[in-house]
Amino acid sequence: MLLLVAAAHAVLPLPTYPECGEPNRDDLCPIDLNERWTFLSYIPTAWQPTVRSQETATGASIDRAWRTTAGRTDVLISVMDSGIDWGADGIVRKTALNVAELPLPDGSDVYDADGNGVVNVSDYAGSVDPTAGVEVADDILDPSDLIATYSDGTDADGNGFVDDIAGWDFLWNDNDPYDDTDFGHGTGEAEWSSEEGGDEGGIGSCPNCMVMHLRVGDTFVADAAAFASAVLYATDNGVDIVQVAIGAITRPAYAQLAIDYAWERGVAVISSAGDETAWHSNPPANQARTVYVHGITYAGDSESEAGSFLAYENCTNHGPRLDFSVSSDDCSSYATGLTAGVAGLVLSAARDAGLTLSPAELGQLLTRNVEDIDLSGDPDEHVYPSQPGWDRYFGQGRLHAEAAVEAASAGRIPPSIEITAPDWLAYLDPIATPTVTVAGSVAAPRAALSSWTLDVGKGLEPGDWERLGSGSAAAETLADWTLPQEPCALEDHPAGTTTVEREEAMNACTWTLRLTAVDAAGAEAVVRRTVYVQHDPDALPGFPQRLGDGSSLEASPLLVDVDADGVLDVIQASGGGWVTALKGDGSTLWSAHVETLEEIDDALPASHSGAPAYRTVGLEMYAPIAATPAAGDLDGDGGLDIVVATMRGAVHVFDANGAPRVGFPVLLDPILSTNPADQIDDGILGAPVLSDLDRDGRLDIVAVGFDGKVYAWTPDGALLPGWPIVPRWDAAIQGREHIVSSPAVGDLDGDGLPELVFGTNEAIDDEHAPLFAYHGDGTPLAGWPVRMWGYSTDVLPVVGEGMPESAAISDMDGDGAPEIIAHSIGGAVSVFAPDGSTILETQTNRSAYGPRSNVGDSSVLPLINSPSVGDVDGDGVLDIVTGATGIGYMLGGMAQGDRVDFDQMVAAWSGVDGSFLAGWPRVVDDLPFFLNPAIGDIDGDRAMEVIAGTGGGLAHAWNADGDEPSGWPKLVGGWVIASPAIGDINGDGLLDVVLGTRDGYLFAWTTASPSGASVAWAQLGHDPKHTKDSRTPLTGYNAGYPDGDAPAEDCGCAAGGASLGWVGFALAGAALARRRVASRAALR
Repeated sequence: MLLLVAAAHAVLPLPTYPECGEPNRDDLCPIDLNERWTFLSYIPTAWQPTVRSQETATGASIDRAWRTTAGRTDVLISVMDSGIDWGADGIVRKTALNVAELPLPDGSDVYDADGNGVVNVSDYAGSVDPTAGVEVADDILDPSDLIATYSDGTDADGNGFVDDIAGWDFLWNDNDPYDDTDFGHGTGEAEWSSEEGGDEGGIGSCPNCMVMHLRVGDTFVADAAAFASAVLYATDNGVDIVQVAIGAITRPAYAQLAIDYAWERGVAVISSAGDETAWHSNPPANQARTVYVHGITYAGDSESEAGSFLAYENCTNHGPRLDFSVSSDDCSSYATGLTAGVAGLVLSAARDAGLTLSPAELGQLLTRNVEDIDLSGDPDEHVYPSQPGWDRYFGQGRLHAEAAVEAASAGRIPPSIEITAPDWLAYLDPIATPTVTVAGSVAAPRAALSSWTLDVGKGLEPGDWERLGSGSAAAETLADWTLPQEPCALEDHPAGTTTVEREEAMNACTWTLRLTAVDAAGAEAVVRRTVYVQHDPDALPGFPQRLGDGSSLEASPLLVDVDADGVLDVIQASGGGWVTALKGDGSTLWSAHVETLEEIDDALPASHSGAPAYRTVGLEMYAPIAATPAAGDLDGDGGLDIVVATMRGAVHVFDANGAPRVGFPVLLDPILSTNPADQIDDGILGAPVLSDLDRDGRLDIVAVGFDGKVYAWTPDGALLPGWPIVPRWDAAIQGREHIVSSPAVGDLDGDGLPELVFGTNEAIDDEHAPLFAYHGDGTPLAGWPVRMWGYSTDVLPVVGEGMPESAAISDMDGDGAPEIIAHSIGGAVSVFAPDGSTILETQTNRSAYGPRSNVGDSSVLPLINSPSVGDVDGDGVLDIVTGATGIGYMLGGMAQGDRVDFDQMVAAWSGVDGSFLAGWPRVVDDLPFFLNPAIGDIDGDRAMEVIAGTGGGLAHAWNADGDEPSGWPKLVGGWVIASPAIGDINGDGLLDVVLGTRDGYLFAWTTASPSGASVAWAQLGHDPKHTKDSRTPLTGYNAGYPDGDAPAEDCGCAAGGASLGWVGFALAGAALARRRVASRAALR
């Protein structure tokens, strides 16, 4: 790609503002500033009476940074998000153009036809019809007009991308990054960092920086594979700063390779902490070599009535990975945009001074030049705790743009340092590995290195530090750390604890490494890294382990007998597209991958495998898997088949010999639309389901897609008659939405044929979503859909719209007739009869909590989780369990800048009357997402526990009274959205619990229960077929206790026959490629 700059110091359009930032003098700044509080270095006089006396500024001091520079047009920021609205007038002229794919403007012998020093769309005025591109921007000349006019089907610059005139769309793999669903987030990101000023409209923090639009999703919940490809493209094509405020559904290892590729070539990644008011850290921001930021705001009803401008923003995430805070009007997303623009200012100032900054140096300039947020002496109970220096709620402090820009301009560049091992949030077992090498790099390119030190301290915010290593020369091996041997105590949370206290308790096993370097000029650099140190005597030998390439484990473990030896094995799919089968000793039976990303699949015409980045990083990039595989004997031949669905919309089936079944993989068939009402994609998040829908003696495959359809295929890969369907509450309402739930399947009407029950992302209104039921032939069941009430039908895009939860089926009252158990976002759990009538609703208010509950919040709101069913209290009636939040969590989001304590929880209700069980609900450590708890006896007392992981790095198990077995909770360190699986995986006659984390660790613990003990809900979706029907037999379970006692007849513990096995794997790449070509032909 040829860069778009014609002159190094081109102005577009703003000069510097030597007096900007003088208090109450807007006239000295760009006309667009308008006392925008997030930018200001002072507190306007009229606002001062209510503000804490210690504070001197409202924002990030961007106004005074503009005294030095308003940015340079040769600094290029790439926004990786939902795409761009080509009608955004403040961005179209800021959009980078690839002149190597363009002809010269008519009548000009240079690309800069208007002579303003920068090549942009304005140079093509008179050359291009402004109505040639997208209709929404027909009133202006915009880059879509150039794309429509000059795309000729060639890769003129040889960079591996055809006609990449103004960015790329990695969602649909084409050359127009237009936000065709009108989501708007990507446009907002571009405006926050890069919007041009001087027109009395908006202004970005770097108004002269140019922007490249790379679309990686249709919302800010996006595909990590697309993000990785976008980072590689940006690095190859002249980008200086990656700006990414997305939450990725998976974290493939190659995303880190892409970030490393960028880092090593001088490209910095500015990333968002996420916006769930939570502890957990989101990918891709939580990966190494990113700058990780979140938002702070004002406390009060308005800026002019604020008591503080250093308040934690009640939507933003925090925790160990946080670098610093940024004044924000719109959570972490705005903070990311503002920071990316400030990074552009810093690079500009450095270039003006003749310096080229590395990403490490840029990160240190941003992180070290902050205003410390220390509210430790503030008596106000409505503030979050802080301390001098780094803390978990505010990081290093508030971004100070002026200080960072001045340091760069003056050449005060800190040393270049990093810690590379152990990994962020690594789980370290001091018995298995007594000594760990701390690796990294220490260098001082600008001045002689004076000294460096490596310290370690216990906790997330250590008060005491121990010296591990030091030196005065460049180094890569920093120290050998002898891990502490003393055990760390973890326990369930006592009643009355706050969110702050619970976070401190769950960090009992946390240790922090701190590397500091100082050069001869006195410039200092500091980096941190958090790890967990614990030996768990219940861990099975060989566990925990990071599978394969270390990709994330969003999919739940699947327990089946893979090698037909009569012992359950573990099948685990990863966010990197790998499927691994393991024995109970941790050894690998096999490990294989699904389809290659279409971006680099040479069997497809739109492959970019020749691009330099792919050649360097390698072509082992596979479709991420977030859906848990399903297992069953599809064709009745006695062999177990494994069904795997990917985030790129492929469904694979592998037989007992490891060969792909004829007719597979199959693909979703989304028809791309530019209708903003169509929120569709081609991925699969919900677990596939196996059921004999047409009763031909063979299992069919059911999968729901991001394209808004429900599919059913035969074991031969043919669509069943009547499928796919597009479920709609009101067919007259235009549009389609994603479907992310997984259907429950069971015979509801007694005709011997199964029905499917599921929710979709469709919203009837702001508080109601539909729950559908269909016969196996694709026709609706009478009485359905039903209208489900919830707190909201739009809490997060993709994963939190409509009704993303899965339902369950069970004979709750033992009368032989099935019931349907379901809840929407924030609504009570409802139990329905097959005709759609409501039988029962669970209680939600504090007055009904069980007497032993530890929850203090005033109500329980089931969230984006799915119910499990089993007789937890042993009364012979099945109980209902799901994840939830408290009303305090919802109210906290509306409390502008005030700390609001709230509870995240797991709740359990009696199936008799919907009342809470005695010890329930239970507080958990962090927001529960996609929870589908396991239910089984894991302490051998013949009463079942509820087992669930959370975002706080712990896995819990509770009985009906809310008590945890000895040795629980378990430390896992990372964010858990997978469901635990229960089964004897090593053949020792005891049940084991298996669970994976989003950091890529797979844990397995032994329990005190015999392998025949009561198990009601063994794994995600109840059973390997994911029927979610508690009447489905659990093969290999519930054989009884050693004394001959069988599980209680009414516990929901359906016993099954002997296990089945299978071996092997093969990839049908050519077959998939042919189907992708056919499918994609209809897209554009």
